[in-house]
Amino acid sequence: MKTSLSLALALLAVLVCLGPAHDRTARPAPPRAAGPSDTPAVVDHIGGAVHAVALREVGGCALAFAGGGPRLVVWDVCDAGRPREVGRSAPLPDVVLGVALSGPHALVAAGRAGLRVFDIADPVRPTEVGAVDAPPDADGEDEAIGLAVDGHHVFVALGARGVAVVDVSDPARPRETGRWHVPFRGTAFAVAAGAGRAFVADGDAGLVVLDVSDPAHPREVGALGAAGGQHLFATAVAAAGTTVYVAGGPHLWAVDVADPASPRPAGPPLTDALTDGKALALAGDDLFVVRVASLRSAAYALRLARVDARAPGDLRQTGATELAMPLDDVFALNAPRIGLAAGGGFVWLAAASLGLEAITVDAAGAPPNPLGALRLHAAFGPATHAAAVTRHGDAFLVPNGARDVQRFAAGPDDRLRYDARVLIAGFAVDAAVDGELAYIADGGLSIARVGSFDASRANMPLAHVAFDGGAVDVAVRGHRAYVADIGAGVHVVDVAASQHPAVMGRLPGIDRAAAVAVDGDRLAVASGAAVAVYDLAGTGGPALVSTAATAGLVEDVAIAGADVLAVGDGAGLTLLRLAGDRLDVLGTLDTGPGARRVAVAGDRAYVASTVGVVVVADIADRSAPRLVATLPLPGEASGVAVAGDRLVVAARG
Repeated sequence: MKTSLSLALALLAVLVCLGPAHDRTARPAPPRAAGPSDTPAVVDHIGGAVHAVALREVGGCALAFAGGGPRLVVWDVCDAGRPREVGRSAPLPDVVLGVALSGPHALVAAGRAGLRVFDIADPVRPTEVGAVDAPPDADGEDEAIGLAVDGHHVFVALGARGVAVVDVSDPARPRETGRWHVPFRGTAFAVAAGAGRAFVADGDAGLVVLDVSDPAHPREVGALGAAGGQHLFATAVAAAGTTVYVAGGPHLWAVDVADPASPRPAGPPLTDALTDGKALALAGDDLFVVRVASLRSAAYALRLARVDARAPGDLRQTGATELAMPLDDVFALNAPRIGLAAGGGFVWLAAASLGLEAITVDAAGAPPNPLGALRLHAAFGPATHAAAVTRHGDAFLVPNGARDVQRFAAGPDDRLRYDARVLIAGFAVDAAVDGELAYIADGGLSIARVGSFDASRANMPLAHVAFDGGAVDVAVRGHRAYVADIGAGVHVVDVAASQHPAVMGRLPGIDRAAAVAVDGDRLAVASGAAVAVYDLAGTGGPALVSTAATAGLVEDVAIAGADVLAVGDGAGLTLLRLAGDRLDVLGTLDTGPGARRVAVAGDRAYVASTVGVVVVADIADRSAPRLVATLPLPGEASGVAVAGDRLVVAARG
């Protein structure tokens, strides 16, 4: 009998997932035949990081069109303190990284999904009407990371692939008319456009000026890569008449482009040490710049500054505010993934996993002390950094990076619904559930009573255990929790008293561990380029049974009876079997780069990959596993769970 497997997908970006369940201990079910119906199909998505925002004034109020993971989400922001979601699109094949508005249409840069055109005449129902895909070629795949609109043309920043010019005069049939290819050192991070010119923030190559009067043949007419002995690194750009503002690294430059062939600095840069400029927005005489700031103790923040731009040759900062930033965002921001828009007395900051932030702009005469001209007004957004997913009855727990662990329910209509959350002190990357208790690997071990989560407030853990290394996974059997520590092996914790857990020691023979999984009296451990299996039944404590080497580093393990599955980047999928005191490798399957998590159900294995796919493998013959399907997903798949005929995937982005 053939059965179909549907996929419920939730993103963070920050990311959240739910639906079905992460079954690391599922017993083999009767074999089923492979076929077209084995290919998963996405049925829902929830959550996601916010990387882009654009504003539109409507009858004295405003609508904010923002990314929400792979969706375009429309917010009524007339009352910035109480924003209200009024509409959302269907999920796109990749995460929304840029939004621009043109008449009744929204143009969306959607990463590997290219340029998407939406009809927003009815903002309650944003509807995709056209697209220009980002097809792979011999050099790789285009990735739309930013865009600008001028008339009927959209200029799409494609990173190392340059800038594409797209004609959207017929929104239902957008077409690429020309392309500018970046020089050897460049990366087109962002683009601004106007009056037959496009201005490209081109990374190490600085600011590049393009003549786009002939959209079929965009050509470089000028560039500025250094000034006054200082390198001009460009990751964000905004244009106003003959002045172009460029941010990158610690510097903000105003560049005079009256002569496009010879762009020159209008004055010295405005410098903020130990920062990296990410986004710019103009509002009248004000220029707003957002930077990632490196603080003390390896902490980071988003620093939003207000700059007086009335005299481009003499830029002056008049105020600033900061938002603490999770490390998972910092390390995902090598390319600009922060959005900014200004209007109506507010600055709207698309702050990745922090969601969409509304920040009040005080009158220009406000005292220019560090927080005088700007202050935090409100924060909201479906921000999730989905790192994994674990089943809890009919619900699912999603460790959410540096923020919390969230619980979601999946109804009979295949819709994912946010249920409740528990705050954590560390960085939540995985969780295990035993009865009504959740055990959360967050650098240490946090224990929470998920059966009594209060959906109306943020819940707190019952207890927390700190470790010197870094706890990244946990498995529970009886009154023992086994905590994988990337720098210290596997900790054994007595959790009989949930509010007073006690560390009993560490497993012998392991000095680092990336993952653990338990089934009955057997514990499987991923340790470097090897898998170890322990017997938990002995009265003398856990005893090492056997180990086996793999072709590469192991990121995750699953165990079902005598069968062990291991996955890792470079190792692919490895199938092992425990026979007596020997652990043998039976077969392997190349699942491509980025293999991160594995779940097993019957004769199917599901491998989540950080390159944005879930690989479905037939493992009925353990010695010869074979590929059944590859499902592309938005973001980076970071966790997977199975429940019946439903698959739930956590995806960062």
